[in-house]
Amino acid sequence: MNIRRPNRPIIAVWLGALLVSTAALAAQPASADNAQPRLRYRIVVDQGKWEEIHTDRWSLPPDVSNGIQAQLIDKLQKSGYFIVLEREGGAVRQGADENAIDANRRASLGPDSGVVAPRQVRTAADYIITPSVFGFKQTNSGGGGIGFGNLVIGAKKSQATLTLNIRISNAQTSEILDTQTASGKAESGGIGVAGDINGTRFGMADFNKSPAGKAVNDALDDAVSKIIGRLSKEPWRASVAAQDPETRRVIINAGDLAGVSEGMTFDVFRAGHPVIDPDTGQIISAGDRTRVGRIRVVRVEHNASYCDVVEGGKFLPRDIVQARW
Repeated sequence: MNIRRPNRPIIAVWLGALLVSTAALAAQPASADNAQPRLRYRIVVDQGKWEEIHTDRWSLPPDVSNGIQAQLIDKLQKSGYFIVLEREGGAVRQGADENAIDANRRASLGPDSGVVAPRQVRTAADYIITPSVFGFKQTNSGGGGIGFGNLVIGAKKSQATLTLNIRISNAQTSEILDTQTASGKAESGGIGVAGDINGTRFGMADFNKSPAGKAVNDALDDAVSKIIGRLSKEPWRASVAAQDPETRRVIINAGDLAGVSEGMTFDVFRAGHPVIDPDTGQIISAGDRTRVGRIRVVRVEHNASYCDVVEGGKFLPRDIVQARW
């Protein structure tokens, strides 16, 4: 009887492919579900104070600080969970500053001062992400380092650790929902950091290769993971833009850019009056709300979606559209 032996090269190839596939699955974010459409949150990223990443020998030039900010925004955008609205950050902060000024005037002039009540800051963003450097440490050991102005290069061993504080706030009420801590750590046999040596400019590419740059990259990855984990607990929202008077279809201000696809269903709520803190003049709650119906997406554009009415009748602009999980 002839016994057919297994083809070892084929088995080896199969096992190799299996290991590669397993590694690829392990690399996916734990909260990602690639089989399901993903609705994306609209966020604003405040400018982080990246210049706090420094030692007594060197500090980051402005272009590297700006590069780190751009890296964070890029990582958030590429995660697939967010639409980053960079230009709205200034408008949100300006509106908050104006409300604070009005509140101070009311406090000093009294309730009959005629100063307007706190205004709702209009923004398409749902949340504000504020990063700040909580701690940075770089240590060199083993000797062999040579100092050049603000830099030391050539040390046998260098280790860098970065800790970030990530504040997550409601863009409409400015309420702080949560704070998260993210960290990164890296080491290598040499140091190549950003700075100036005899007029020679060290930029973002040099910084990224250094232990400090690698620690920053790891900390940003950890920050994005923490932000995803926290905001995944919050309901996805959009707004009613209009209702066609003839077809009765409801148009919402979110389309395929936000991850909306045909067949999705949403509940629609009508917001109550914002609740104002009588002591501070700040908006402390969006107010009570009432469910007014349910809609189903039948056509999707880039920034808008058309929906049939499943329940309810008349819908108004700025009614709250919320995903049904």
